[in-house]
Amino acid sequence: MWGGVVVGSAAVLTIYQPKLTVSNQSLVGHTLDRSETIYVTTEESPDVPEQVVLERHSEITPEMLDQLRAAGRERIVVGEFAWRAWGEWWIFALGAAMMIGGAVCMRLGARREIAAMTSIGDDHEASPISTIAAIRAILERLASELPTLPDDEMRCETVVTRLDQVQQSLVPSFANARNALIGKYGLAGYAGIMDRFASLERQINRAWSSAADRVYFESESCIALALEILPEVEQRLGIPPTSTATGS
Repeated sequence: MWGGVVVGSAAVLTIYQPKLTVSNQSLVGHTLDRSETIYVTTEESPDVPEQVVLERHSEITPEMLDQLRAAGRERIVVGEFAWRAWGEWWIFALGAAMMIGGAVCMRLGARREIAAMTSIGDDHEASPISTIAAIRAILERLASELPTLPDDEMRCETVVTRLDQVQQSLVPSFANARNALIGKYGLAGYAGIMDRFASLERQINRAWSSAADRVYFESESCIALALEILPEVEQRLGIPPTSTATGS
């Protein structure tokens, strides 16, 4: 695409600088936008060239064009866009086609990427639904196992160990699935999902922090709150309320 920008820009620079190889009809009637000083010979003084100054804003005539060509000029600067005299129009068209083609390819590539991400099977470890299922499994296992442990010290250690995986792997995995979530649920749906997921993440972080500080009762409360918020995330993802499987 950027190649098209360069090519098109190079062609645009010549819009007001037509070549003198074009026909007189293409330029006659336009005006010079830059004065030209040339030397011409006449029948009266064929051996002594005379200086001729073509003033800026002068109307271009066939005689003027003949003089400029005889003086070796290849281009002139005109004050108006002379479409018929623009010999590089095809370069501009090529650049425009390259830009359009590049933009289309980029858009199609982005769509393929989103489609590939949203079509990932729910049993894939990186899919948003399987990530939420893994978080649920860890939280439910903690909620059921913690009361059976002999003391708060062991309970806190278990919380820290289990939630480390959630914080370091599962939460980032879900956050990194932004394109897949937007592709499947749209921007509004994505915003709703992330609003509840952020609340879930806060409770998980508080549970871990409390356990690390050996304040078990607070950690236990945060785990319970996380399990209350989790169904709201699942609802926005379209996971059936009673389903804890990774399939959607």
